[in-house]
Amino acid sequence: MKLAISIAAAAVLSALVGSAMTYAAWQHNPQGEFHDSGVIHYDSLFLVFGSWFGFVMGIASVFIIGGMLVRSWTRRGEDGIGR
Repeated sequence: MKLAISIAAAAVLSALVGSAMTYAAWQHNPQGEFHDSGVIHYDSLFLVFGSWFGFVMGIASVFIIGGMLVRSWTRRGEDGIGR
């Protein structure tokens, strides 16, 4: 259950970061890359969102897996044998 909550929280955080970066890209719009004279280029916007979502989710996954490993290691006895 705690793993599911951790993954859900990481997904929400990743979506927020991806949305913020997509908004920044939309506002900046270098050379009409994301919108130009009434045409919205969804492929470029999705690429920005997806890359930030994947990056943050990957980093969060490393921390989640690391936390699980540390937790499993600290639950062992001093002699390395499980309780």
